[in-house]
Amino acid sequence: MKHKAFTMAEVLITLGIIGIVAAMTLPALVAKYQKNVTSNRLKKIYSTLSQALNRSQVDNGDIEQWEWEQIHGTSGANEAQAMEVFASKYFIPYFAKLKKDTYTTLKDFGYKNSLGMDTVYQNVKVGFVTLYDGTILIIDFDAVEPDENNPDPVLDGLMIYADINGLKNPNTIGSDIFPFKISTSTGKFMPDITTYNRSELIDKCENYEQRGYFCTALIMNDGWEISDDYPIKI
Repeated sequence: MKHKAFTMAEVLITLGIIGIVAAMTLPALVAKYQKNVTSNRLKKIYSTLSQALNRSQVDNGDIEQWEWEQIHGTSGANEAQAMEVFASKYFIPYFAKLKKDTYTTLKDFGYKNSLGMDTVYQNVKVGFVTLYDGTILIIDFDAVEPDENNPDPVLDGLMIYADINGLKNPNTIGSDIFPFKISTSTGKFMPDITTYNRSELIDKCENYEQRGYFCTALIMNDGWEISDDYPIKI
C-alpha cells in the first residue's frame, strides 16, 4: 500500500504562503498590542494622578485655595525655586516615587512635539519625579499666553507631562508622552474632553505645535482606546 507524501516543492510553497500571511498580519498585531499597552499605561497614570490630586486637596484645600500667588510673576531662577517649593508641598509628596525629584530643562529630556519638532519650551526649567513603574512625571507651571487684550501671561495651574516608558524612544508627545493639567481657572484635573468634538480633537492632536495636550483628550474621549485613525504613531 502506497502512502502519498508531500513533495519538497509543495512543502516550500506551503511555508512560503504561511510566511507571506505572517508578514502581512504580524505588524498589525504588534501595532495593536502596542496601542493596548500604551492606552492601559495612560489610563493607569491618569488614575494615579487623580488619586494624588484628591489626597492633596484633602490636606491643602481645593485647587483654587492653593498658594498660587507665591509663584505668579516669577521667572528664571526664581521661578525654578518657587516651583520646587510649590510642587514639594502640593504635588510630589502624594506619589510613591523611586527617584527624588530634581529640576532641569525640557531640553535635557529630548522631547519632540506631535509634529516631530523640539518642543517650544526647551529651555523651561521643570521638575520631575520617577514613579516605581518607570513613569516620569515632568512638572511645569502653565500660563495663558498673552494677547492684545491681556499683554501679560496669566498663571493657570500646573502642566504634568507623563512619560509612560521613561526615557526610552520615541520621546514624542502623543506617542509615549501625554500631558495633563491642573487648572486654577476651572479647579479641575484636565484635559476636559467636553470642549471639542472628536474631529477637532484628532486635528489638534496631529497638528498642535506645542504641547500635544489634545492627544490625551482624544484617547480619553475614545474610552481609553487608541483607535485606527489616531494620528500619531505609537
